[in-house]
Amino acid sequence: MAAALSWQKRDFGSDNVETGGDWSGDALQSFEQRDYDISRERGGMGLNFDYKPDDLSNYYLRTLYSSFKDSETRNARVIEFEDALAEGETGEAEVSQRLKNREETQLIQSYVLGGKRTLGLWTVSSQAGFSRSSENTPGHVASAVFEADDSLDAGYYDSEQPRALLPVSAYDASSYSLDKVEWEKQYTRDTEKNLRLDLARDYDILGYASQFKFGGKVSRRDKTNDLDTWVYEDLDDAGYTDAQLNLSNFSGSKVHYSLGNYGSGISASAIKGLIGGLDSSAYYDEQESRVNDFDISEDIDAGYFMNTVDVDNWRIIAGLRYEGTRTEAKGTGYTDGAFSTVESERSYHHWLPGLHLRYQLDRATQIRAAWTNTVVRPTFGQMAPGFVIEDDEASFGNPDLNPLKSSNLDLGIEHFMGRAGTLSAFVFYKDIKDFIYNTDLAGTGAYADFSEAHTYANGDHARLYGLELAWSQKLDWLPAPWDGLLLGANATFTHSRAKIEGYDSGAGAMRKRAIDLPGQAKRVANLSVGWENEKVSLRLAANYKSSYLFELSGIDDEDHDAYVDAQTFVDFSARYKLSKNLQLSFDAQNLTNEPYFVYSGSSARNYQYEEYGPTYKLGLTFTHF
Repeated sequence: MAAALSWQKRDFGSDNVETGGDWSGDALQSFEQRDYDISRERGGMGLNFDYKPDDLSNYYLRTLYSSFKDSETRNARVIEFEDALAEGETGEAEVSQRLKNREETQLIQSYVLGGKRTLGLWTVSSQAGFSRSSENTPGHVASAVFEADDSLDAGYYDSEQPRALLPVSAYDASSYSLDKVEWEKQYTRDTEKNLRLDLARDYDILGYASQFKFGGKVSRRDKTNDLDTWVYEDLDDAGYTDAQLNLSNFSGSKVHYSLGNYGSGISASAIKGLIGGLDSSAYYDEQESRVNDFDISEDIDAGYFMNTVDVDNWRIIAGLRYEGTRTEAKGTGYTDGAFSTVESERSYHHWLPGLHLRYQLDRATQIRAAWTNTVVRPTFGQMAPGFVIEDDEASFGNPDLNPLKSSNLDLGIEHFMGRAGTLSAFVFYKDIKDFIYNTDLAGTGAYADFSEAHTYANGDHARLYGLELAWSQKLDWLPAPWDGLLLGANATFTHSRAKIEGYDSGAGAMRKRAIDLPGQAKRVANLSVGWENEKVSLRLAANYKSSYLFELSGIDDEDHDAYVDAQTFVDFSARYKLSKNLQLSFDAQNLTNEPYFVYSGSSARNYQYEEYGPTYKLGLTFTHF
């Protein structure tokens, strides 16, 4: 029997400024300053049982329970220029202050019962699993909006991290009045049940040891989402005076915002007190509530067979996997005041052959090669069937997405150096079809007259080439204290090319466009230095990722594609054994305060900039066996 308990509470935050790509050339239309304060509490426990009645069989039960609670307060100031402005220019602008305050609890429970038994030359293993996760967000302030009573003369400087140029009145709470409050509650549940059976038989072929293995698995998964929204606006009709709706009555504590001046935030308790006495049924938003509700089920039936044979210095594994998937999605659409039921049902089948080769050059060196075929299904969030079409704006999931399919080739060499050293080099190639990306279809096809049409789409075709290099070594042959020194480095270099297809409103025809594969950095590397002995373990690591394509704009608007800028993180960790059962740990992450920066087309145009600061953690670990 094995049991484990864990608990953690963490208070942290971040400072953010973002435009969302709202640029017209090099002129900015709007931007938003955001300050996040978050309190996060995690708890978990696991209880496992293993039983081995004899040398031929063993049985197990794995259980897991996890709790995750997040309390978030987000204060924001939104600045919208009447006309797009260049850096340093000023002009009329609408300014508003906003608040989001919510508490979210995620629960996960999982149970797996399985076992294995040897019957002569046969080995039989089976497993049954059940898991359920939920996400509960009780009634909360989804958005409280206070607008400046008059337009202000405003501007900005620094296009990468826009800093506001605002008059003193913009920081005076008495200059703002409540426009609306959005109140929400949401509950999501995801349940999965599965059964698996594997059979393997050892046999001899021409004097070489072989094993034939086959099996199957069935999985049944269902996810539901239930959202209720209330929008409190025009509160003067409910008897509130302008004086009562003034922001000065709702001022919270000072916002510590490192990316410019901000002032005081908004009090969530004051907002709750304002709307608490109102008849909520009069403010229920049926549109938002219904279009965000959905029920999606996914049934997967899978089977495989494979054969392993060892021939002298060769190990050869060949096999074929089948996966059949059936999905059903139910939701609600909304088009200019009218609701409609959305139902989608799809099924698809995939045959996925694979071949793995390993050749042992000597006791310390081996060559590996593989040809595999893989499939990645779209997420439930990407397939959400609900949609909203209102005037010239639309947002929707895509239940008709195809899964990503990839054929893969890998070739590499590994060399083991002494007791604690490895050196490896691998090349790989992936031929990908139907990759999934998020995009704005406004101005194209059926959305030619739209200003926004956010959804997910399948790309046409992509190819990915790469090289992976890795080295690690403990220098245990050096004299003390250098015999505890550890060095490690790895790097991945990739090149990708992908194609998407869409309607080009400028050319008035369908066209294809070449892009980098979304989410794929061209270079990833890390370097680590450490030292350890029986009581102490120290690590200093630097991790680097180059820029990559984050989000696509329209087929004819590559100037507004969003890219995540390169990042380098430096982390430090230390472990010290106080006793056989007690260990002291210290972790320091993001020591250089590396920001998260997304730019729109050009690195000089902000899409999102966010700073987190370093994180420090001190811990004690107790184990008893």
